[in-house]
Amino acid sequence: MRIPEKGGGGLIQEIRVGTRQGQSIVQAMTSSSFPRGRSAPSLIFRALALCALAAAFLPRAFADTLTWTGAGDGSSFNQAANWSPAKVPASDDDCAIGPGAPAVQVLGNPSVRSLTLARALNITNCWQLTVGVELAL
Repeated sequence: MRIPEKGGGGLIQEIRVGTRQGQSIVQAMTSSSFPRGRSAPSLIFRALALCALAAAFLPRAFADTLTWTGAGDGSSFNQAANWSPAKVPASDDDCAIGPGAPAVQVLGNPSVRSLTLARALNITNCWQLTVGVELAL
């Protein structure tokens, strides 16, 4: 991005934000405004670091708490219609299966963030269920 400036223009290399005498200051440093001998910081590195920092402190935006209803076929873990809200559990979801019959059947290799289980769960044919954070029985 090029910005006009007195005496020429340059590529934006750094943006500084701060206060001076109670006033907010935003300063765009361009390739032509850096002091001699000082290299411009990598914008890509700074952007990636900022995104990583933001992601670490933001709540899980797309995770759901899924509750077993059995409204589909009544037994398939991997069937969206058996869950509320109706979706197949994903690795960032918290899942709760209350008491009752029949046993819940796991087919495939699903992953969930946490699982609270109050009924039988069958995992057959060398399939596996991965629970990332917490399993409560």
